[in-house]
Amino acid sequence: MSEPRLLLDEMMSARIAVQLRERGLDVQAVLERRELVAYPDEALLELATREERILVTKNLVDFGPLSQRWAADGRSHAGLVFISTKTFPEARDWIGAVSSALAQASEQRRLPDAGEVVWLRRLHNTDDADREPPAARLPGLSQGDQAS
Repeated sequence: MSEPRLLLDEMMSARIAVQLRERGLDVQAVLERRELVAYPDEALLELATREERILVTKNLVDFGPLSQRWAADGRSHAGLVFISTKTFPEARDWIGAVSSALAQASEQRRLPDAGEVVWLRRLHNTDDADREPPAARLPGLSQGDQAS
């Protein structure tokens, strides 16, 4: 199995990409690729799919229905990781918390496969026997799943 490749959506700091590359991950950020800034959502998902990159985004409002439409049309993307601001409030530790959770999800092979969608989970103390995994697979996106 090849190592996952990630593309961070426009609202994701390029510093996350830098931190993840320092951990050995293949990550690009839209903000590092100026030609992609303000790219339409569907075009960005198509690009990520062509480049075999999992798209990491906080934009469930647009990418949730887009992923569902693609699935209904028999199309598959390279995978989507949703980041909830409820799970990852944008505080001083946000960049480090997201970077660490993505790195752990990658190490534990919990990032999505093609066509899959996962929610990124916050890291918990590794001594906790019942801790949540750093990413949780979604069978589908219902109204209840649409945390922002």
